[in-house]
Amino acid sequence: MTFTFPSLFFVWLLPLVALPVLIHLINLLRHRRVSWAAMEFLLDSKKKNEKSVRIKQLLLLLLRMIAIAAIVFMLAGPILQDHWSRLFGGSNVHHVILLDDTGSMADQWANTNAFSRAKSVVENIIRRASRESSRQKVTLLRFSDAALGKPPEILRQVAADALVDKLSELSGRLEVTALGAGPLEGLELIEKRVKPEADESTILYLVSDLRAAQWQQSPAIAQVLERLNGNGSEIQLVHCVDAAHGNLAITHLGPVPGQQVAGISMRMAVEVTNFSDTSATNVPLAIEQTLPAASNAELHEMAALGSIKIARIEPGESVTRSFDVTFSSPGEHVVAASLPPDAIELDNRRQSVVEVSENVPVLIIDDGGEDQSIFLRLALAPSARVKTGIRPRIERSTFLRSGDLDRYHTIYLLNISELDQQEIKNLEDYVRAGGGVVFFAGTQLHRQFVNDALYRDGEGLFPLPLSSPATLLVDRLDKAPDVQLQKDHPIFSRSFGDSSNTWLQSIAIRRYYAPAKHWNAADDASVSVIAKLRNGDPWMVEKTFGAGRTLAVLSTAAPLWHNWGRSDPSFVLWALDTQVYLGAAKVARPERQVGEPLRVDLPTGEYQPVVGFIAPTIPTVEPQQKGDLTQVHATQSEADLQRQVAEYGTVLRTGIYEALLSPIDGSSEVRRFAYNAALSESDLQTLDQGQLRQILKDVSFEYLRAEDLLVPSTRQAGFPLAEQWWFFLILVCVLVVEQLLAYFAGYHRAKKKDHRR
Repeated sequence: MTFTFPSLFFVWLLPLVALPVLIHLINLLRHRRVSWAAMEFLLDSKKKNEKSVRIKQLLLLLLRMIAIAAIVFMLAGPILQDHWSRLFGGSNVHHVILLDDTGSMADQWANTNAFSRAKSVVENIIRRASRESSRQKVTLLRFSDAALGKPPEILRQVAADALVDKLSELSGRLEVTALGAGPLEGLELIEKRVKPEADESTILYLVSDLRAAQWQQSPAIAQVLERLNGNGSEIQLVHCVDAAHGNLAITHLGPVPGQQVAGISMRMAVEVTNFSDTSATNVPLAIEQTLPAASNAELHEMAALGSIKIARIEPGESVTRSFDVTFSSPGEHVVAASLPPDAIELDNRRQSVVEVSENVPVLIIDDGGEDQSIFLRLALAPSARVKTGIRPRIERSTFLRSGDLDRYHTIYLLNISELDQQEIKNLEDYVRAGGGVVFFAGTQLHRQFVNDALYRDGEGLFPLPLSSPATLLVDRLDKAPDVQLQKDHPIFSRSFGDSSNTWLQSIAIRRYYAPAKHWNAADDASVSVIAKLRNGDPWMVEKTFGAGRTLAVLSTAAPLWHNWGRSDPSFVLWALDTQVYLGAAKVARPERQVGEPLRVDLPTGEYQPVVGFIAPTIPTVEPQQKGDLTQVHATQSEADLQRQVAEYGTVLRTGIYEALLSPIDGSSEVRRFAYNAALSESDLQTLDQGQLRQILKDVSFEYLRAEDLLVPSTRQAGFPLAEQWWFFLILVCVLVVEQLLAYFAGYHRAKKKDHRR
């Protein structure tokens, strides 16, 4: 406690408090002893009541002294110690500040946001520390720096005017990073690098929004805080939001599996999640797409495509809507979806880079004999007027030895007799990298070759060992269709998912390749039978191989061993859907989020080793402006000596990033990457003091609101007692009791009785 006028308290308090005692003593000296016989009776009466009278007089004297002391105390201007005074009082103090600058700190309400309040708390701590006479040191570490392994922004610097000036400059540069990170990395870094010294006390401020998702999913936070407690650190959890705010976020935007070809309409899906306690109604979504540019190297401008309105999204639920988009030219195009502003604007806009090709290259390997490739080719690409975007190429099996297989989305092998070791290796490498292969049986298929070279006891591409061609006998009493399949499988759902069509009933199977008798699909988790015959034998078997898939159809591609596709379009739909399903990995692009690295993988010898990266400016609905160019030298890949990698580093801002490549032929190439806000930052549910104590259990900490540390500079020493209503109430009570006691302790003439009748 301090005083505005300390001399009034320390110099005048004792003399003024002694004044009632002095008056009492002077009053006693005024009395003279006079002997009087009649007083003997009164003296005897006085002795009987002397004890109670003295107690009353002493209490009265004490109350008068307290009243005078209270008035002098109030006039001296006492200032009560607040939280600041308690923290900064004492000896040398090291203030360690862990500042949350992740995406959720953009949470805004009224005319402020969580990060602005957090920066104000940090500024107040450092400014107040700079005014203390004792030694005060400061360490400042941001969540983002800890997650990236960077050192603290300020490390053990003495709190002085120079540090205050540095903080003012730093505060202008500090911004929310859109990074998804928790306090754990920062606490571990503090525990490792910020060791307490013998002559100082340590106060750890964790300035954050204290979101439930971060703390409830990481028990290690409590363990680190407990260790810091044990090392003598005082824990201050500073809550920077006033309440949990509702938030809508776009959590997915990307193409639905299908052909991504120029001039053909493609379907995209957008997902919106409601991170609120109440339902959201009539949610508008604005959709944009890039306009054609003069060249693929130029930055495309965005144009409005339309809007979608979602009628209702329940609390905690996600709703997905689809829309169609068409790009007139091949290349990398950008599609964006936006929500109206709410608590966090970082997750209200999501972008996706769609790689549109001129066509979808497909390879059909047919060694002849029955010319089955024509039937399959017409199913995939009927004519120039019926544009599917697929461009089949028919080759012999020797093409697998030297051809560039990686450029084909799917490879179909029809009635193959044998392949050499190099052809098999190239095919396996292709599937491992995400390619799709379909095997069709036929008269030229050799069982021994398949079992020994392609199946290889389950280690190869082919999903099952074969026995020999078999005939599916006709059973006129059994009305079940010849084929039973998984109607919800992606390659069957469009053709046979509708229970009203009779296409499945019309398929008649005559011949097929029977599996080996000892084979059981349940023995291999990577294999599944997706279609089987009436007699229980498999007809289509799928296998996962590396990042790709293979499909074995144990009948011919053309209607030779069956009648499928002669009188209904189900074979065409099946062929197109199978192409989409098996070729999905070739067109799929991962959804990238802030906090993940950006790197470009290049084949050695085909590109110059220097790659230029252009980061976006702050994303807006307006066309993006290009940011600064960063040149990165590619290094040899440790995993593959035939490839080199250029690493830009960890991305901290949302938007479209560009990689400028220079092929050795002198041309230019641009690759684009969409980075969106981390999904973990959209849920703004926070923890209160009771919930934190349940999570932290044995950790000793103090829970503070940001308001507790955001006091005006004139009040940073504390709160004037003269402005506290309860102090005046106590003073009034003392004076009232003093008057009552004075009345009862004094002498009062008895009232005369009225004897009149």
